[in-house]
Amino acid sequence: MDYYCSYRILFSLLFFELFVSVSCSRSLVQTQQIKDSVKNNSLTALFVFGDSTVDSGNNNYVSTMFKADFWPYGIDLPNHIPTGRFTDGKLTTDFVASHLGIKDYVPPYLDKTLSVEELMTGVSFASAGSGYDPLTAQTTRVINMDKQLEYFKEYKTRIEQVIGKAKMETHIRNAAFIVSAGTNDFVFTYFTLPVRRKQYNITDYQNYLLQGTRNFVQSLIDLGARKIGVVGIPPMGCLPVMITLKSENAIFQRGCIDYYTTVAKEYNQKLQTVLQTVMKNNAAKHGAKVIYVDIHEALLNIIHNYTNLGFVEWKRGCCGSVQQAQTKTNSRHSTTAIFVFGDSTVDPGNNNYITTALKSNFPPYGINLPNHTPTGRFSNGKLPTDFIASHLGLKDYVPPYLNKSLSIEELMTGVSFASAGSGYDPLTPPINNAIPLQKQLEYFKEFKTRLVSAMGTEKTESHFRNAVFFISCGTNDLAENYFIAPIRRYQYNSTDYQNLLLQNARTFFQSLLDVGARKIGIVGIPPIGCLPVIVTLNSKNAILQRGCIDEYSIVAKQFNQKLEAEVKTMQNNLLHSGIKIVYSDIYEPLLDIIHNYKHFGFDEWRRGCCGSGLLELGYLCNRHIPICPDPSKFIFWDSIHPTEKVYYLLFISFLDLIDKYL
Repeated sequence: MDYYCSYRILFSLLFFELFVSVSCSRSLVQTQQIKDSVKNNSLTALFVFGDSTVDSGNNNYVSTMFKADFWPYGIDLPNHIPTGRFTDGKLTTDFVASHLGIKDYVPPYLDKTLSVEELMTGVSFASAGSGYDPLTAQTTRVINMDKQLEYFKEYKTRIEQVIGKAKMETHIRNAAFIVSAGTNDFVFTYFTLPVRRKQYNITDYQNYLLQGTRNFVQSLIDLGARKIGVVGIPPMGCLPVMITLKSENAIFQRGCIDYYTTVAKEYNQKLQTVLQTVMKNNAAKHGAKVIYVDIHEALLNIIHNYTNLGFVEWKRGCCGSVQQAQTKTNSRHSTTAIFVFGDSTVDPGNNNYITTALKSNFPPYGINLPNHTPTGRFSNGKLPTDFIASHLGLKDYVPPYLNKSLSIEELMTGVSFASAGSGYDPLTPPINNAIPLQKQLEYFKEFKTRLVSAMGTEKTESHFRNAVFFISCGTNDLAENYFIAPIRRYQYNSTDYQNLLLQNARTFFQSLLDVGARKIGIVGIPPIGCLPVIVTLNSKNAILQRGCIDEYSIVAKQFNQKLEAEVKTMQNNLLHSGIKIVYSDIYEPLLDIIHNYKHFGFDEWRRGCCGSGLLELGYLCNRHIPICPDPSKFIFWDSIHPTEKVYYLLFISFLDLIDKYL
């Protein structure tokens, strides 16, 4: 599993709840206050202060040993470029900014190439190695917290010169601020170096840091900040460096050091009280909202349940001594592109460019994409293939092939040929005037010709050998063409129709192999009897008695079993060819989410977020239709398609297959 996925999971547990009213499995302290302050995602910018957990590259520009602007850092970022982030990919604050629709990456303030437009939407002033204790930054020769405040003042002056003082102050008032620091103070300055231990016992040092935190947050408020989230410190005793330094046998007996974790927990409890006091003192005069963000329990939960979340290791880091993780990383690094075929589950906007009623390039679709811009994706945010492309280090969004403005560089790293409303059955696409699979294949051949012209035949073939191909199709065939429209039911019983689809699918897979595909992932179909539109159309009382229609889901499951068997047969026949073709089950993971929806932080599965959620789809889900206040509490976005949060959970469910086979 991608190790920076832990940042994603922390984001879903913490910052979804903090800034955009997205649910998690527990309530966090004071989160409702921030929820009320950012209705409609009105935040103008995101500003970040602290240490390496939120430093996006400021240390690249200072003389310090604490740098991460070299490989393998950033190996899961687009083009595998290290940026100075101390991880293999995005930071939590990047996910926050992306979900708020601000930007996909929060840049470092010290990057002097940033435009005013880029600065306006927020930057990070954080510096790896910093802390609330001035001695911490002095020891590591990084940017201390006071200097970060000075940079913010400098920032305000620069923006004021462009938009004027009044607009600048309004801009700051409507921005979000995240502060994440304190870990270095304990781990390095107190527990590793002797100076502070000679001056303070642990309780007094906690109080010393809390005074520094209080002063820093108050300074932010004095400078105009009104929405501030302060992150606590993690279970320090579980950090690999602490286990290594403090264990009697750091090689064979690796477990959390309870004492250090207890110290962290005690500090966090005091921090909550301090922040509540600061907010109380500033609420009447400034309307400031300051909350504590609990990273301690969230990370501890990940550590305790690491196998359930798809991790294989927690006691050691990926870099250096974990051969399995290194092997995975190296294999991902060789992926050249991602190419996608299928239906609306993977169409990022091809239907924008054809005459069809199945479109989603208007609000409220895409409400959780950057700038809340609808792209043609049938969801509130990203699709599974977007998460896959990001995980492979290719790009954050897979674009539609029919977007003629795409550069050759953008095309080379992959596109989607998928079309909402398509299917394996040739009669399915005409129902909605979608692009048939055969036409999608023709577009791919056209693309291949363009690539040969740009880079030559040999390099093109090599490029395709190292690319991954994904097919997600079949739902429309069963749900719409068989169960809703009557034509195919007059011709076939369900078994014969499954076999027809299977034969067409087999032919398409072989066609991909014939044009150069060597790594193919094939996604099954979901439990269609649980789709809100199917429930609505087939329930005696579709309003009050809403439950999965088992008859429909059983047919879907039967087809998946046949599809999986067919894929295995093809793979066995190609065993020594270097070709990898794998089946990925979406049925059971989605059914598990539906059956255990509260466990996953959802409140609703029987209807979609858009409108009534019973029938709304495409043009019926439009800017004039009300949507639920919190899409992440809903499994479905409209009456057929999942929300971004569900797509992410499904992506996690087949991540091991991606890493192992593709």
